[in-house]
Amino acid sequence: MRLANRIELRLAWREFIGAKLLWALSASAVALGVAVIVASDVTRGAVLNAMRESPDVRTLMGGLTDQLGSNLTSLGIGISLASGFIVFNAFGMSFARRRRRFATLRTVGMTGGQVLLLTLSEAMLTGLFGVALGLAGGPWIGRLTIAALKAVTPQGMFLFEAGLPSAGALGMAGLVGLGVALASALIPAVAATQVSPLAARRPTEAAGLEHSPAWRGWVGLAGLGLILVYLWLAPPAAWLKPPWDARLAGLFGLVWFGCLGLLAPSASWLLGRAVRAPLGRVGGATGLLLADNLRRGRRRVALTVLSMAAGISLVVGVMGFTRFATESLMVPKLREAMRLGAWVVAAFDPLAGMTGYVDTESLRLDQQAITDVQQAMEGRGEVLEFGYLTVPELSFFGSSYFSFVMRAEQAATAGEWLFSFNQGNWETALQIMQRGCGVLIMPNIAARLGAVVGDPIAFTGPRGPVPCTVAGIGAAFVAASIIVAPEESGLGAGDPFALLLKPGPGQDRGVLERDLMQLAQRRPGLSIVSMEAMGRAQQDILSQVPVVLDAMAVLAVIAASLGVVNTLTTGVVERRPEFGLLRAVGATRRQILTVVTGEAALIASLGGALGLIGGAGITIIIATVYGGASWGLTEMDHWREAANALGPALTIGLVGWAATPLIGALSGLLPAQSILRRRRLVEELLAERH
Repeated sequence: MRLANRIELRLAWREFIGAKLLWALSASAVALGVAVIVASDVTRGAVLNAMRESPDVRTLMGGLTDQLGSNLTSLGIGISLASGFIVFNAFGMSFARRRRRFATLRTVGMTGGQVLLLTLSEAMLTGLFGVALGLAGGPWIGRLTIAALKAVTPQGMFLFEAGLPSAGALGMAGLVGLGVALASALIPAVAATQVSPLAARRPTEAAGLEHSPAWRGWVGLAGLGLILVYLWLAPPAAWLKPPWDARLAGLFGLVWFGCLGLLAPSASWLLGRAVRAPLGRVGGATGLLLADNLRRGRRRVALTVLSMAAGISLVVGVMGFTRFATESLMVPKLREAMRLGAWVVAAFDPLAGMTGYVDTESLRLDQQAITDVQQAMEGRGEVLEFGYLTVPELSFFGSSYFSFVMRAEQAATAGEWLFSFNQGNWETALQIMQRGCGVLIMPNIAARLGAVVGDPIAFTGPRGPVPCTVAGIGAAFVAASIIVAPEESGLGAGDPFALLLKPGPGQDRGVLERDLMQLAQRRPGLSIVSMEAMGRAQQDILSQVPVVLDAMAVLAVIAASLGVVNTLTTGVVERRPEFGLLRAVGATRRQILTVVTGEAALIASLGGALGLIGGAGITIIIATVYGGASWGLTEMDHWREAANALGPALTIGLVGWAATPLIGALSGLLPAQSILRRRRLVEELLAERH
């Protein structure tokens, strides 16, 4: 049989067209995740396009740009997963509502396989429409992201040259969107194949008051409590090593959300019971019905609650994670460097951002400039030379983050701010470096390479493979690996990109700074800035990263709102006979509208509260399970850092929670008005009963 003529596909198309609002909302949820993945590629590409003329600039900024793109892509995948939960809810409720229809199809001879094809075809159509919308809207969201970066970062820090998304990003976004839609519909679709033909003869009954099994709520609450107690008493981050720190953090996160899922039905039942009396006093019969509806259709209410919880959790979790990553993982070494009282010398202005070097052919210092600086510092302090090289095997962020290239003696005299050992020490490291190529790397890179101190490794240099030895493992300044290699190694690092000038003991820093500024004035193109000023500028940028990512994460709340509309729409259609009966006994349209929107506001508020708990839990898990082991930060006070990250995360979470009643009420307005537009609601009820 030709595929286009199959009855299942034609029925799927009819259902898709017949329930336009339901599937449009589901497709829009898929589209948001797809659009953010495309937007991340547009943003990353715009920065790379602006610096395409300079290989040196790509060496310096390529890794940071790739990391920004990776963060946005991960956020897009996170929104897609949250959207998948929303699509799962929509398909589950839709298929449950059509249970008698599936039974009728089975009665007339349709097989379980045909029912599966029918339902998955609907999911495919939803995914295709969502992907199309996301691919079309992604470039626009990318432009908005670029505008946000321009607004929150110092002027000139980033330059952008707009371009089109890459084919790879479009393909990945499309696959993620379709995969999420199909995977989300799979369990409801399999359940639809299990419908007995006898179900066609059973009338659909409205759900009455349901008592959620108390043990599930107690299990969920106990699980949350046990996780917190365990993390308080024995934070795994104190002993975990990479890569198990990230893996166990992911496992704890799944268990945390699983406990919230068990808690949601009981929480909605308790909320309905708690607000019944006050709502009854305020709204009379309407208030009582509103409260009772929270204890009816347990599955519908729980899924709607969890839809909103997913969106708020993502917003709170993204803020908590990025605050922890910047303030607790990246900033400590930066602060150590700022306390040196040193200066940075470069062939460009480090404080001017990309505008300081994007049009420069080479960022390397010429030998005459290096000689002049060394003469100015002679007997007055240390001069450390820093080269930069992109080595995929030694890259901390992705595969294009830079590594430092230094001399062994200079690396050793730099101090703890540059590199602090978890394994090894400077004595053994110098011995290794003096014999040939040696590298100082972060613990997660060592785990990726499967290497310990003294192990031979090989990495890709500009002129081919470079044999080397791990000289030390620990925490590094700006998470950059440090390479020490002789000229004959074939590394080909060339002249340094920057010098760090550290005043010696007893030196008058003011006089030394005056002499250095005079040198910079005599040599056009030579820039000398204090390490403190440079560190402050970098801190300012890092402090704005969570804001940009969280602004993007708000799209998850929009997706959650679509999920609320979706589940409420299905619920309102299921309860059409009930609304007809209420109209028959004298309920006004306004009263029914109040019941639906009030119910939606309460459900969304509960979802926001659970989302706040979910996001706070993820922040705590990241700080106490993942911790700083991958970064070499072994002396971290994990709960103090968790508290520091929780502050801004909960602040934005509370703002989101305060907005959830309004979001819920507005989400309930559309399905309520759609059912109330039917003028002959009572007549339809009588026709169904006879």
